[in-house]
Amino acid sequence: MGQPPTVYVLDTSAIIRVKEICPPDRQQDVFNHLTQMAQVGLITYPRLVVEDLKRYAEKDLPFFWANANYSSLTCTAPTDCYLRRVMQVAGEVVDPYKNREDSDPYVLALALYLQDQGYQVVVVTNDVRDKSTCISMTTACNLLGLSHQRMEDFLKNHGLYP
Repeated sequence: MGQPPTVYVLDTSAIIRVKEICPPDRQQDVFNHLTQMAQVGLITYPRLVVEDLKRYAEKDLPFFWANANYSSLTCTAPTDCYLRRVMQVAGEVVDPYKNREDSDPYVLALALYLQDQGYQVVVVTNDVRDKSTCISMTTACNLLGLSHQRMEDFLKNHGLYP
C-alpha cells in the first residue's frame, strides 16, 4: 500500500499570489492546472477563502477561480473540534481588529482534519510575517505541526512557475 497523495490547503493570500507573480498570458493556464488538481482532490480550501476573495477581488481571476471550483472540492469543512484545536494552540492567528470572521483558522483546521485522515498535507500560504496584532499563517502552521509553503514554491514544484 502506497503513501496517500499530498493535499494542498490554499489560503486567500496564496490564491491572490498567482495573479501577482504570473504574467497575464500565463495566469489562465496556471488556474486551469489548479482546477485539474482541485477536481481530483489534491487542492482544497474552506468557504471563507472564497468570501475573502470576493471582498478583495470580486471581479478578478482569483475569485472567479475559487468560486467556480468550490463546489467540486471533496473536503471543505472541518469539524468544530479541529477549529477549537487551532484556537487553543495558535489562536493568535486571528487578528482581533478584524470586523469579520477570519478564514485562517478554518484553513488550519481543514489541514489538521485532513492530516488526521491520513493525508500528507501542505498549507499553501504567502502570509509569512508576524504582525503586532497577530501571528502569521506560517507561524501558526509551525505551532500546529503542519507543513507549509509559499505559492511560488508550490507552482515551481508543479512546473508552473516561473
